[in-house]
Amino acid sequence: MREQKPKYQQYLFRNVNWHDKCSPVSQTMRIPTIAQLQNYQPSAIEYRNIFFHRHTSPMMATSRGGSNPMDTIIAQDLNQLSFQERCAVYEEIHGVDSPRLEEETEQAVNTKLTALQDEIERIAIKPAYDQAMQMSNVYVTSRKFLLMFLRAESMDPAKAANRLVKFMERKLEYFGPESLARAICSSDLDSDDLNNLKTGVLQVLPEKDRSGRAVIGMFLKLISSLPYRHPASMVKIMTFLYLSMIENDDEAQKKGTVMILYFIGDGPFDWDHGFQQSGGTTIPEWLPGKFKCIHLCTPPNLANSIGHAIANQLHPSLRVRFRVQSCESQTECHRKLMTFGLPVHVIPVTTGMKLKTGTHLRWMAKQNTRDASILQTGNFPGIDLPGSHDILLGRGKTLQEHLGNQIMRSLVREWLFRYTEADRIMKTNIAWELVTRIKQGGSRFLARSDDGWWAEVIDDLAREKVSENAEIL
Repeated sequence: MREQKPKYQQYLFRNVNWHDKCSPVSQTMRIPTIAQLQNYQPSAIEYRNIFFHRHTSPMMATSRGGSNPMDTIIAQDLNQLSFQERCAVYEEIHGVDSPRLEEETEQAVNTKLTALQDEIERIAIKPAYDQAMQMSNVYVTSRKFLLMFLRAESMDPAKAANRLVKFMERKLEYFGPESLARAICSSDLDSDDLNNLKTGVLQVLPEKDRSGRAVIGMFLKLISSLPYRHPASMVKIMTFLYLSMIENDDEAQKKGTVMILYFIGDGPFDWDHGFQQSGGTTIPEWLPGKFKCIHLCTPPNLANSIGHAIANQLHPSLRVRFRVQSCESQTECHRKLMTFGLPVHVIPVTTGMKLKTGTHLRWMAKQNTRDASILQTGNFPGIDLPGSHDILLGRGKTLQEHLGNQIMRSLVREWLFRYTEADRIMKTNIAWELVTRIKQGGSRFLARSDDGWWAEVIDDLAREKVSENAEIL
């Protein structure tokens, strides 16, 4: 059998002629030999040419006349990574890293949680965390809370402990001591914060991308002005929005989040809106989540200035995941974002470049249910965005085309002959067996409640859903 070459070698072989025009390899040879390609380790500049040329704006691509400041910053950060790490970043950006996710066994998770608590105790100075422990240790020591930080740091207890302590300090700074021992609620936002949130400047898209990652959009140039009075307002609403979305979403915690900075529109340019003064660009360093990519969509005349300003303030680990999409129009912007698997059809912007807020305002309204539950019980089980492999109960083409529903129907088809030949009792047993198999694969059966939140249904309803599909097929 012919030996399968690594992805980067396959790509090089397929693109030798193009690579020969833009890589320093061409200075010594017209076409590299097989042996040379197999032993070849590209530099950061060459790696970006090979892998990112077709997916980035002209600003990001190396020019023959020299590189711009953004080019230099990205190259310096990439040079700190190994070639394998660069490949991993590339795959994460394009949402093809799902197979890399390690299975979380109960034993492994418990070991990591114990190690995390030990690492937290080793941190001498952690006033906000200590204050929360004095108020009530139920929230900050809960499995659900700690696991968010472990997943944000790929199950590294030491890094997770540092992130958690930073988060508690920021939580105390922005939301006050009363929020330390519980989840953040909309009641922790003041009137200015709520008014900013209502504008729709920050929104969670109602669908995940093709790999199951949640997507957050920032639409600054579609807002004429923001009514904030203090710089921290944007940071507060970003923190509230992000935590409301991710706290009950295991898939988003594992696979990460994508952010779109949508700087296309006729509004006045001011990308800052309080972010610089309040340290908003450091949010990915302390929130309990992974930002797999940040896309900046902007007209060509602003690409260099805005991109450079934002990149300078990002942590190097996130800067290598920062992509500038230089676009002349909304159509071009969406076409480029589609190559990264993003659900552009739910971006809340009309063809006339007006920001839509209907879905967002309904999202805000359903937060009342979450707030009441958190303040009364300290917990809320509602699910904001279903996972890509979840099975959704209900009617409508959108639900039936959900990936999890398609997978369920495919599994039912495999058992269809056995099901149709069985009697009534055996059909019920087969349906139960399918439900068990689906749940063991990590999928959930979800139904949307009257308040807009998704919730896991009882097993009887799950079995009825499977039986219903078997009868229809």
